[in-house]
Amino acid sequence: LAAAAALYAVSPHLWRNPFEMVDAVVTLAHHPIRAWMLFQGELVRWPEIPPHYLPTWMAITTPPAALLLSLAGIGAVLARGLTRPRAALRNTPVTRFGVLLVACPALSIAAVIVVNSNLYHGWRHMYFLAAPLCLLAVYGMRWLLAAARRPWLRRGVYALAAAALAGMAVDLARLHPYQHVYFNFLVDRRTPEYLRTRYEMNHYGTAQRDGLEYLLRHHPTAPVHVVPRQPTLIRNVGLLPAAERRRIVIADRVPDVANHYYVITSATLADQRRRFPFSSVVYARRIYHNVILTVARLDPSPGDDTAAAFRSAYRSTRSREPTASSHFDLYLDGATLTYVKNRCAPEDVQEKFFLHVFPANAADLPASQRKQGFDNLDFYFWEGGARLDGACMAVVVLPDYEFTRIRTGQFVRVGGRQLWSVEFPAGPTAQRYWEARAAIRSGAWGAPARGVFDLYHAGRVLAYHKEPCTEEDVRERFFLHVIPADARDLSPQHRPHGFENVGFDYREYGALLSEACVILAPLPEYAIAGLRTGQFIRGQGELWSAEIAAPAAAQPNGRSAGSE
Repeated sequence: LAAAAALYAVSPHLWRNPFEMVDAVVTLAHHPIRAWMLFQGELVRWPEIPPHYLPTWMAITTPPAALLLSLAGIGAVLARGLTRPRAALRNTPVTRFGVLLVACPALSIAAVIVVNSNLYHGWRHMYFLAAPLCLLAVYGMRWLLAAARRPWLRRGVYALAAAALAGMAVDLARLHPYQHVYFNFLVDRRTPEYLRTRYEMNHYGTAQRDGLEYLLRHHPTAPVHVVPRQPTLIRNVGLLPAAERRRIVIADRVPDVANHYYVITSATLADQRRRFPFSSVVYARRIYHNVILTVARLDPSPGDDTAAAFRSAYRSTRSREPTASSHFDLYLDGATLTYVKNRCAPEDVQEKFFLHVFPANAADLPASQRKQGFDNLDFYFWEGGARLDGACMAVVVLPDYEFTRIRTGQFVRVGGRQLWSVEFPAGPTAQRYWEARAAIRSGAWGAPARGVFDLYHAGRVLAYHKEPCTEEDVRERFFLHVIPADARDLSPQHRPHGFENVGFDYREYGALLSEACVILAPLPEYAIAGLRTGQFIRGQGELWSAEIAAPAAAQPNGRSAGSE
């Protein structure tokens, strides 16, 4: 009752309505924020948070001495209840103390798990449990000392406790000023990048001040221009002394001038250099062999080796046809994807790029990406890009596994609205589309049946071709009616119609090659007498249609002849 009265006294929002506390508890139990979190190598978010989320975070981030002594304290309370049940039921200070110490964390953790409360970014919402856990540790220490009846045993308990506290102090001193990134021995702290790929370490960007101080040290007089990737950068600038704070210039867009422009990210040094081979990483901060901060320079200065590498790569693209085109020309060369825009304004590269790689084997995906079916390699232009004589160019290295498709584009981070996107085949699948396009251009597949798309019936494939082609041309669904030479080849439900509908969306069988759309739609195995295809809008009808009266299967030379 005293605690309730004190809470009311210091909480002005309760003065209007004391029952708002109940509403607050109910609301916070299912907080509407649905943030993605990295937990044990998987991306999770409420309401799919696993039941062991909270206990695991508490176990791996509590110092060993406190953790073991807390468990000893819980054991002491339970042992007292089992060995002296009558005494445990009496209302005495000792029994009340023990019951409250165990009940507070136990019931709180159980309630969170049963109700499935929305916890995110560790167990920070439950830090109030640190107090009863510390008291349980003291209770456990007291129990161990009482059990150690001989003086040398008591001295041993004191020595072990002192050693544990000293080890914890050394650990925290090494982490300073990032004690909040503490992990204990229950997780692997030695393998490089193990923790970073399994648990969140610097989610709130507290290490960004370290990057700012590094830049100020290396540019002692000149202003330092920084492009903010996260809102937390502004808060970190506010932590600097006033004189240094005035030298930080926050750039609101990608600059045209390269001198002293930097981006501070949480990408690892290894990832930065692996994914962006020409990036200029100048500083990285490590915790437990895991990089939690990377400082990279933006566009290379004209005399840099990095600038020479960009220019060489840019010249090589001028002599080739793009693999796909949209807002940027895209060049896929093995495991390297290059983005090029010749007439480029700062606004063209301001927003974030998304890059989704679809593997041939789902087992090749990182564990955190398997649910969504693709590897998400989103990036900002300045992480691996440069501006060269008015052109923008970025070079990204793709994963080393075999992939079948790539989807990329740009989106506005606030609201998630896409600015542009393009999807195209990659790997062995892509070769089929380039060969089909070559056959179409050379005339090897004969004269097409014409609709909005040129149509070629080649064997067991119906090829669609349009050049130039935009995303608007392939947005609506395609219908494809296959008329068999023998009606008995149709399934019973299709026989009344006289054809089989094998309609599809462009994404299933299509590719954007440079400015051309190529679709290779598979056809049934039976003999075909005719085809009818086109596009339609659901509920509105056909956009266009075309027929092929004499399919390639009926022609000796394998060519098709058709009419609109």
